[in-house]
Amino acid sequence: MICPHLVNLSLLLGAVLSFGLIWPLIDLRKGQWFPSNLDESNMKALYGYKVFLTVSLILGDGVYNFLKILLSSFLSVLQKIKNRQSGKRQVPTLSHTTLHQFI
Repeated sequence: MICPHLVNLSLLLGAVLSFGLIWPLIDLRKGQWFPSNLDESNMKALYGYKVFLTVSLILGDGVYNFLKILLSSFLSVLQKIKNRQSGKRQVPTLSHTTLHQFI
């Protein structure tokens, strides 16, 4: 399996919510939020909202994962510096072990 079940369920739930709930609700705002005389594939109509939400979700997920990896790396480097200064040998912790399982 390429990705865990949680990712698949999350994608399925997101697809159901977006196509079953969000887009029909935004489509009801036609004429209020965007002009009603535009084609649906026009970027100034409903399609523009779809693209904006999709890009913002992708960017948000990317920034979250980048910051998570950056923080994890920073904490690992701090732990190694602390162990080197105290002269202790590094004992693998649960987070250290699980980090190496994914790498």
